[in-house]
Amino acid sequence: MSSQLRLDDLYKMVAHIYSEQNAYRSASATFGHFVEVCGTLTVESRGKRRERLTFEDALCKSLGWYFPLLAKFKVTSVEDLVYRKYPYVCPYCREVPHAEMPCKTIRGTDKTVDHESLRQYRQKNAHRRPESLAQWQLMFREIYPRNMQDIISSHSVLGLFEELGEMAEAIRVFDTHPKYFVGEAADVFSYLMGLANEYALKQSQARVVFSLEDEFIRRYPGLCVQCGHAVCVCPVIPESTVGRLAKELEIEDVERLFSLDLGAARKESAVIASRALARAGGYAGVIDQFPFDRGDINKALIMFCLRAAEEMNKHNISVAESFRSAAIRIGAAATYAGSKRSPAEIEGVISSVKAMLDALPKEVQKTIGAAGQPLEVTIGGEASRPFREPEFFEAMPRATKRGIDS
Repeated sequence: MSSQLRLDDLYKMVAHIYSEQNAYRSASATFGHFVEVCGTLTVESRGKRRERLTFEDALCKSLGWYFPLLAKFKVTSVEDLVYRKYPYVCPYCREVPHAEMPCKTIRGTDKTVDHESLRQYRQKNAHRRPESLAQWQLMFREIYPRNMQDIISSHSVLGLFEELGEMAEAIRVFDTHPKYFVGEAADVFSYLMGLANEYALKQSQARVVFSLEDEFIRRYPGLCVQCGHAVCVCPVIPESTVGRLAKELEIEDVERLFSLDLGAARKESAVIASRALARAGGYAGVIDQFPFDRGDINKALIMFCLRAAEEMNKHNISVAESFRSAAIRIGAAATYAGSKRSPAEIEGVISSVKAMLDALPKEVQKTIGAAGQPLEVTIGGEASRPFREPEFFEAMPRATKRGIDS
């Protein structure tokens, strides 16, 4: 039987060792633990020394938590996931070694990679695909060669934590957009390999040979070395890990640090919000942030246009119809919360409404509450009041309702 272990072999082994623990832990909690152990990777670059913790420990433990994290998302093959983005080339410049300047200043700033090119490289370099962890580490050393300056500048540590932030976003949207997780998980792995290569280079200066694969298997020899079981039965929060990174601060019994009254805080928040708005210059101070295309702001603007239309029925039927038309167009431009802002779609309507308001008789402006202040201030005040759907539709003339429904 061959003693060589593939990257996927290590993945499945570690995922199995911690399968019971992982089953009762949420994906976010697993990610939180992964980030926690990645935090220990700073010990080398910051020159810090933690009791019973070496950089080799930190690197192996980070990889040891990377595997259960991927298992939490039911990744079939770590090898497939990584090689999809890194088919023995840099995914941006498609060079080996990668071309630093054009890659970082041009292609590396794109929102995505050239997927078709990467597919072609996966086919072209299929025969070069690594198997063992040592071979994967070698591939990344050839794509992204390291030097002593990289070690001094802590480039890889900073890069890893940038990728962890991007991975956090990918995990947050995984249920609806799983494709983001693939690229970010591959990027995180690439930085773990980069850190391993930097450490190996540093050790070589002292004529010491560092093998991440050997060190990893020594710490994960097919069972949990903490409890001795093939499937870990360690406590969810092992005593040995408490205070490993965080520093404790004594809490007296009389202190109420974790007893926030949510009901009282909710009432106070309304007053605080008013103060914050005043600090920002009132509604006029946040004009450029007004989301006229959604929510209460959108509804308040529609209501305002309808009131203006009703008032102008007494003066000018044509202008009244223009306000009703604007209300329909504003309603049609409405979008959902969380979507990307598209102010251009509604800016034309807002401009026409402002122009019509400026042309209204002073008494009409006063009646509809638009005299002497910008439209945004008027609408902001309306939107801050409790909004009732029945009142919204009752205020609409029948023709306007039909227009919005359509």
